[in-house]
Amino acid sequence: MQQFAQELVDYIIDDVAAAATTNEIATCSSVCPRWLPRSRKHLFHHITVSQTTLLQFLDSSPHLLPFVRSLDIRIKYEPFAEPPVAQLQNFSTLVELCIHAPAMLPAEQLDFECWLQTAIQGFGAACPNLTRFELTFASDITLPIIADIMSGLPRLTHLRLDGGKANGITQSAGVLPAGAFPPQLHSLDLNLRRGTSLLFEWLVAHDAPPIFTSLALKGYACSARTAPIDAYLERFGRKIETLSLAYWVDADCDLSSESFTEQTRLFEAHALEFTPALEHLTLLWQHPATLPATLTLLSSARLFTVTMQLCNTRDGDWPQIDAILASPRFASLQRLVFTETFTETDEESLKELMPLASARRILQ
Repeated sequence: MQQFAQELVDYIIDDVAAAATTNEIATCSSVCPRWLPRSRKHLFHHITVSQTTLLQFLDSSPHLLPFVRSLDIRIKYEPFAEPPVAQLQNFSTLVELCIHAPAMLPAEQLDFECWLQTAIQGFGAACPNLTRFELTFASDITLPIIADIMSGLPRLTHLRLDGGKANGITQSAGVLPAGAFPPQLHSLDLNLRRGTSLLFEWLVAHDAPPIFTSLALKGYACSARTAPIDAYLERFGRKIETLSLAYWVDADCDLSSESFTEQTRLFEAHALEFTPALEHLTLLWQHPATLPATLTLLSSARLFTVTMQLCNTRDGDWPQIDAILASPRFASLQRLVFTETFTETDEESLKELMPLASARRILQ
C-alpha cells in the first residue's frame, strides 16, 4: 500500500462509500493508518444521537467531531442537559442539524423547548458552517421558539418545520429585534396542521423579513385566513424561483366539497399570480379538468420543471393542455412530470394524447 499515492487511496475509499449496496466503509478504516482519516470522513459524515448520547459523544470522541457534517438528534425522555458551547465548537464542519421531537406532555414539552432554545444558541454560536436546520415535532410548537431558531442560527439558509398531519405552530410572539433574521435565509419548507398563516403574519409584520427564493407549503389552513401568506407573496413573490404547494384551505370542509376546492384553487391562483420568476413548480392534488386554467395562470417565462400530482388522468382535456404548453411562454420548459395519487399514470397514453410535448421530449 505504501507505493500508492494518498489521492488514489482516497479515490478507492470514496468509491466504496458511494456504493449503494455496501457497508464496507468501516472495514476500510481498519486496513491501515493511511486509510483511517478518509474512512472516518464517510463513517461520521452523518450521525444520529439522542440528547444524552450527544453529550457522551462530545466527551468521549472530540477528535471525531470535525468529520460530522450532518447531525440528527432524536429527542428521548431523558434529562435535558445543556450541550456545552466550548465542545460544540469541535463541530467545525457541521452543515445540517435535524431535531426530531416525539409527542410530549406539557411539562416535558416545556423542558424540551427550554433545552431547544439553549441548544440552538449553542450551535449557532459554535458552528460557523451550520446553514440547514430541520425541526420535526409531534406536539405543537410555539411561535417564540421559531423566532429563537431564526435569530439563533445567524448563517441559516434552509429552514424546514414539519409538524406532520396533527401539529403546527401556536401562540403569538413579539417582534424580533431589527436585523435578527439570518441574512442568507432563502429556503422555507413547511408541513403544518396549523400555524402557517400565523408564521407569515409574524413575518410580514417586520420591515425586512427573510426573502425566500424557495418556498414549500404543505398542510392545512384549518379555516385560518390566508391573507398573511398572500401579503408576503405579493411583496416578495417575485423573488421565488422554486415553489411547491400542497396547502389545503379550509380543511374542516369535506375534501370533495366545492367550497374546499374553490378556496384552495383561489389560494393557488394568488400564489401563482405573485410568483412571476418561477423556474421550478410543484402542485399536488390537482384535477385534470382544472389544469388548463391553472396553466394559463403561469406567467413565468423561466419555467424549467413543472410537476403535477393528479387525482386522476381520465377527465383532462389533454389536447388543450398540450396546446397551452406549446405556447411561447413555456419555451424554456425542459421537464414536465404528471403523477397520479392513487394509480400509476399511463405514460405512453399521455404521450399519445400530448404529441407536441412528447415531440419536445419534456414529458416524463
